[in-house]
Amino acid sequence: MRSKNMKKRMFSGFLAMTMVSTLGMNFTGMQKPVVAEASAADYGLADKCEDGNILHCFNWKLNDIKAMLPEIAQAGFTSVQTSPLQPHDASGQWYWLYQPTYFTAGNDLGSKEDL
Repeated sequence: MRSKNMKKRMFSGFLAMTMVSTLGMNFTGMQKPVVAEASAADYGLADKCEDGNILHCFNWKLNDIKAMLPEIAQAGFTSVQTSPLQPHDASGQWYWLYQPTYFTAGNDLGSKEDL
């Protein structure tokens, strides 16, 4: 399990560095980068969820999903499915996500604001 987490962190770091290096930042004035909004048409994706591919981001944190959205779209996924975001009474095991204790959004994968 430790090796799998390390690989995921290394891959996430690599993707983050790649994204930052391609943003076209202007460091002389420390201005925020201008990033063009992309649409489904830019990636050749289906207009409807049922006509495309769904990526199940099992046990991914919402911020990790957001960071990888361009790569997810480039891979041809039209939609993203997350693990449940309801609070639960335990952690450490994936199945606790499927045993919610409240009907609100927010747990260790992300908050309502992240969503």
